[in-house]
Amino acid sequence: MKNVESTLMGYMRKSTNGGALKMSIDVDALAKADTYESKDGKRYANLIVNLARVQEVINGDRPVIAVNQLHDVPATPEPAAPAAPAAKPKAAKRK
Repeated sequence: MKNVESTLMGYMRKSTNGGALKMSIDVDALAKADTYESKDGKRYANLIVNLARVQEVINGDRPVIAVNQLHDVPATPEPAAPAAPAAKPKAAKRK
């Protein structure tokens, strides 16, 4: 199973006049962001915001929300189970 990490890339808020959502992206974070290349050769960085939080910004219930980038992180292997204790040697029978 993959683990996911999140990197803060910037913030989103309602514009002063309220007619748009304004994103402020940290240029240093964007320069380090994971990117992909489309078929036409353009490079993009996937950014994500929580849709419910966006609605709260639109409704005026929240002033600002985070803009993030998600990264898949390989799962760490499960630690090996401890080895069963070695069986004690049987005592030799006496005749």
